[in-house]
Amino acid sequence: MSNPVVYRDVRRSVVRRFPYTVYYRIVSSRVIVTAIFHSRRDPKAWQVRT
Repeated sequence: MSNPVVYRDVRRSVVRRFPYTVYYRIVSSRVIVTAIFHSRRDPKAWQVRT
C-alpha cells in the first residue's frame, strides 16, 4: 500500500517503532528521501528546507 501524498509529489511514511517521519518522492522507480524528521518538530518545516 502506498503512503499518502502530503505536498505535490512528496509522500510521508511514519516510522512505527521510533518517533520519526520520512518524507520521500518516487521518481523513475527510485525513492528519493527528502527529509527525516522527529515527530515533535513542526511538520511544515521540511517544506522550507533547501
